[in-house]
Amino acid sequence: MSEYPSFNKGSDVINATLEYEGYLLIGIEKVLDFVNNHSVNGYKKLKDTRVKYFSYPTRSVLEGIVNAIAHRNYYIHGSQIEVNIFKDRLEITSPGSLLGVRELHKEKNISSIIPRRRNECICAILELCHYMESRGSGFDKIEADYASCQENLKPFVSSDESSFTLTLPDLTYTSGVDTKLNENPEVYVSSTSVDDNDLIILSYCYNYQRSVNEIAEKLNVTPSTYFRKEVINKLVEKKFLTEVYLDRMKKYISNKENVFLK
Repeated sequence: MSEYPSFNKGSDVINATLEYEGYLLIGIEKVLDFVNNHSVNGYKKLKDTRVKYFSYPTRSVLEGIVNAIAHRNYYIHGSQIEVNIFKDRLEITSPGSLLGVRELHKEKNISSIIPRRRNECICAILELCHYMESRGSGFDKIEADYASCQENLKPFVSSDESSFTLTLPDLTYTSGVDTKLNENPEVYVSSTSVDDNDLIILSYCYNYQRSVNEIAEKLNVTPSTYFRKEVINKLVEKKFLTEVYLDRMKKYISNKENVFLK
């Protein structure tokens, strides 16, 4: 769990961080406490009364972390559930794809997603402890919490073959989530050995781990052996890209020691 002062992980500053290994039920409470302690949770004075003023609905945070614990792929070794608080949003990422769905990209109609259980035993325990319901209504509750919000403050989910991410916009950040900023930030390197396409790749991989196929699609080229050897591997050799293995799949992310935000 980490809190960042900006819109992504590119900052040299981390406001707060906490790691937890142990009982799942205690982990849920740890996340709730961390989010509550590192986000707005007060009230706003009006003319004749006062109203609650908070960053994230507690029920939505609870449903998000319970979903991550219940449906995480625990066979991806070396991985973990990540809870990251940014200036405009909260992200909860769990290892493993969404069962039955190949890919989702910032899908806002989250109540339409049919829940499929990956870990029956864990789900049964969470039901007994009243953290889950058998009919899988968690996403419906999250949508209900944000129902009165404008479009740029609606929660959304993204999923690929290696991870699932729920994004909850910060309700006190009225500009909403700037998805373009998070997806393709402007980057630079202190070297003349990269061209425009290299910078596009480093931008695309700055906040997210990408496969060769995803990078090639971004550039509208074929993920050929030549592309892997002459483009991707050379960026790795120059230490601009870092290789990451998730569930036996190789992905790439920009090396933030050598790639910088503008």
